[in-house]
Amino acid sequence: MAPVVPPQPSAAPASFAPASFPTRDAARALDAACAGDAPVLVAGPAADGTYQRAVVGVDFADASLRAAALAHGMLAPGGALSLVHVKEPLTFGGAAAAAWESVRGAETAERLRLLVAALLRGGRRDVRLGTATLVGDPADELLAYAARVGADLVACGVRGGRCGARGPAGRVATVIARRLSARLPACTVLVCAERSAGDADFERRQ
Repeated sequence: MAPVVPPQPSAAPASFAPASFPTRDAARALDAACAGDAPVLVAGPAADGTYQRAVVGVDFADASLRAAALAHGMLAPGGALSLVHVKEPLTFGGAAAAAWESVRGAETAERLRLLVAALLRGGRRDVRLGTATLVGDPADELLAYAARVGADLVACGVRGGRCGARGPAGRVATVIARRLSARLPACTVLVCAERSAGDADFERRQ
C-alpha cells in the first residue's frame, strides 16, 4: 500500500487563500472550488471565523487529503480534528461479507493511521487528532457526526475540474454546504478540489 502523504498547508501558494461565501451561495461556492484550484469556505450565519472543532470527510482522494491538511492548519491551538471515513453498506451478506469487511476495515484503519502520521509530520502538536469510520450515506453520516461533536468547521473534497454537483464527492459537498447551517449555524464548510499538475509540482518543490 502506498503511503498517504497529504500536502501541508504551509506548502500552498499565497493564491490558495480560501474565498468565503455565505450559506445561501453554497452552489456558487462549490462551482468556484471546482472551476479553480483555490479552496472555498461556505460560512454559516453565526460563524465567527475561529475554529476549535473540525471534522474532515476523508475518502483518501487527493482533494480530501488537501482538505484534511488545510483544516488542520486552520484550527486554533488546542483544537481537535476528526478524520472521518464513511463506507458504503455492503450489498451482500454471509461469510463473504464478513471476510470483505475485515479486509476493508483493516485497510481503512491503516490509511487513517498514515494520514494522522503525515499531519503530525507537518509540525503542529497543539491540535488533537482522532479518526472515525462510519457506514452509510456519506453526506448524512458526516452531518450527523458534525452535529454530535459540535463542529465549527467541516471539510471535504470534490474531484475533477468543473465538477459541480456531479459525482459522489460533489454531491456530498453540496448536501453538506446546504444543510449544515440549519443544524449548526456557527459552522463553516471548507471545500477543496483536486490540485492541478502545476500545483502538485509547486508543492513537491517546497
